[in-house]
Amino acid sequence: MTDRFGQFEDRDDVTVLHVLNVLLRWRVVIIVLPILFGAVAAVRALTRDVTYSAVTSFVSQSQRTASPVAGLAAQFGVSLPTASANESPDFYVTLVNSLEVLRDVAAHRYSINGQPPRDLPTIWGITDPDSVMRLQKTANSLSGRILTNIASRTGIVTVRVTTESAELSRQLAIEIVSELNTFNGEKRQSQARLERQFVEGQYAASTQDLRAAEDRLESYMRANRASPPFDFDRDRLRRDVDRLTAVNTTLAQSLSQARIEEIRQSPVVSTIESPLRPLRPDGRGLTRSTLLAMLAGLIVGFAIAFVREYFANVRLKRTDAFAEYVRLKDEAMSDLKHPMGAVRRRSSSNRGDRAS
Repeated sequence: MTDRFGQFEDRDDVTVLHVLNVLLRWRVVIIVLPILFGAVAAVRALTRDVTYSAVTSFVSQSQRTASPVAGLAAQFGVSLPTASANESPDFYVTLVNSLEVLRDVAAHRYSINGQPPRDLPTIWGITDPDSVMRLQKTANSLSGRILTNIASRTGIVTVRVTTESAELSRQLAIEIVSELNTFNGEKRQSQARLERQFVEGQYAASTQDLRAAEDRLESYMRANRASPPFDFDRDRLRRDVDRLTAVNTTLAQSLSQARIEEIRQSPVVSTIESPLRPLRPDGRGLTRSTLLAMLAGLIVGFAIAFVREYFANVRLKRTDAFAEYVRLKDEAMSDLKHPMGAVRRRSSSNRGDRAS
């Protein structure tokens, strides 16, 4: 019998002529599928909503001086971690995508095209009886419209916000940076307030200890007016006063620094590129998506052609393996249509095996 490869039926290797024959035989499938896939991708790209992207970039400001508590601990030879880890670019990228910040951004009111200010759920038509869940849904939707990137060399963080409105994209980008300053500013002030309260307590206790040491020295000097030049008790009391005076002075300086940090209102990020209103819509990716879809269609066409050709050739040869495959396939289809018959047949087969 002659198979579909003609004169090459007795050869096991696949030559270029074999491949060309298959491609020519299935040329309609190989040509139509890429065109069909590309057309579908092009239609999807053309019917996609027009979007606008606003871009802003910033870098963290490490203006804060050393923590008063850390400075106080350094006086005693103890090293405490600084707050620089909370000012890294990765920290701000995580903060931008956090629900805490996005909920506040969603709750803010935005005025678009002269319309009255509205919050983001109202603009996007997101409804829910629970106001918290309404903001949660809006924050989740907003998270999918934000892309962030970090410049490895400079540490500059870039935020891209994409919506269907050019003005809304710009306002959202501005509000995100504003919320970063608000969130981090409140956190920093809260930390500074706790440090100020701690230093205040230490300063009050140190002042009491210093007054007590001074009183002891004064009492000793009054009781021992004619003490010798080398009086060890007097010198010991004076050393206590000097030591406590140095500690009290350091605490007074730390307390002043903590009070300044608590009321400081400087921003925690410096804007490198302010978001501008996008003048043109984002690209739809028509060319890229169409070419990728056509490539996928071409691969699928090749796969269909060679798989069908293989089974057609095997069917012509009628090998034992193919005959068994046909039999098993027919049995499987019959079992799917009549599952009880398959169970009875299996039971009869098992009884026959035991009887033999």
